[in-house]
Amino acid sequence: MATIIGTLKALLSASSSEFVSAMKDAEKSMEGLEKKFSAAGKAASLLSAPVLAGGAALGLAVKQALDLGDSLTRMSQMSGLSAERLQELKFIGGQTGSSLDTMVMSSAILAKNLATTGDAGNQTTKLMAGLGVAVRDSSGALRDQGDLFTDTISALAGVQNKTLQAALAQELLGRGGKELIPVLAEGSAGIAAMQQRAHELGLVLSGQTIKALDTAGDRVQAMKDAFWAATARIGAAFLPVLEKLLPVLENDLFPAMTKVVGIVTRLIDWFGKLPVPVQFVIGGFFGLVAAAGPH
Repeated sequence: MATIIGTLKALLSASSSEFVSAMKDAEKSMEGLEKKFSAAGKAASLLSAPVLAGGAALGLAVKQALDLGDSLTRMSQMSGLSAERLQELKFIGGQTGSSLDTMVMSSAILAKNLATTGDAGNQTTKLMAGLGVAVRDSSGALRDQGDLFTDTISALAGVQNKTLQAALAQELLGRGGKELIPVLAEGSAGIAAMQQRAHELGLVLSGQTIKALDTAGDRVQAMKDAFWAATARIGAAFLPVLEKLLPVLENDLFPAMTKVVGIVTRLIDWFGKLPVPVQFVIGGFFGLVAAAGPH
């Protein structure tokens, strides 16, 4: 036994020297390769980083534009206000700390009050006339809702008596009228100036542009839906293959893998309980066998 162990030690010592030498050579080769990859990576990153950043920024800008077209179109359809008017009101709201949703709701309440028949409708019409705001056009039809709303808040802004102003705002615009006091505080000239400023800053896209963005967004969404539908069809096409493969996996492969895992686990547990010298000898033996194997 002593002779065998001595021989194993000698062989392991010689093998280990060769192993260390080979590892050093491999390490040098890897270091050189790593430097080459690193240099190539740095060169590529200098080119790719700006391109990727620019592409990401462009993609984000396109997405934001499509989302804007969609949201303004939906809000316009629900409120009756044009996309241009909504963008003006959004800017005015941002300048005065007022909510666009509040203004849209107030506009809807005004339209509802004007469309109501009977005393309530007549009362709203009288209040509007008192403010100097024409409710109907020359043909007798109700004027554009956006024009009516902006004319109304401009007229309310000109009311000097603040108590009367607040009462009229609430009567015509509902609860939102009180929340629009900061807008009214700008006065009719201030409101008109903010509308003009929104256009000067390029914040008001045309109705045609908004419609084009909304249409493009719908087409992009349609392509996304078509892509996922195609993916589902591809998956469905593989169902016959999958149905034949599943029994094999369930009945043969997985059980076999489980057995192998169990055997390896027990082997590792058994090996771990062996004395360290014995582990060393066994490990050296298998290393020797591997080294002496076919080349």
